[in-house]
Amino acid sequence: MLEININKPLRTDVRIIGNEKTPVVVIDDPISSPAGLVDHACAHARFDSDGRFAYPGIRAELPREYVDAITPELVAVIRDVYKPPPRLEFQLVHQLFSLITQPPGELAPLQRVPHFDNHSPYYFATVHYLNPGDYAGTGMFRH
Repeated sequence: MLEININKPLRTDVRIIGNEKTPVVVIDDPISSPAGLVDHACAHARFDSDGRFAYPGIRAELPREYVDAITPELVAVIRDVYKPPPRLEFQLVHQLFSLITQPPGELAPLQRVPHFDNHSPYYFATVHYLNPGDYAGTGMFRH
């Protein structure tokens, strides 16, 4: 069984970006052992290409232990920062490991341009970078 320990309290940093002054929450080190989650992915996750979306790599379901541990913490932060109406219940849509495997030179035109996930003001995306080091990260364009 995978053990996930949340580092409490979460270290959050709210950054305001763009013309619309959109808050973006950065949480450093939300779990005590990201390496354990990576090891679990390497040993147990069933990665496959995702033909439904234009993701340039492979994906696998996140382990339930991680989803169950992190979700209440993220919901609390989202409620605090974005103030969605209390009557709205959170519904998880995709909980995936994602690994880019497609070289930049092989990207399709639509994979090379900025995208958005949803039009809804109450649709929230989270990204948890598990590997140490400085990578490309997430770019924010016009908001």
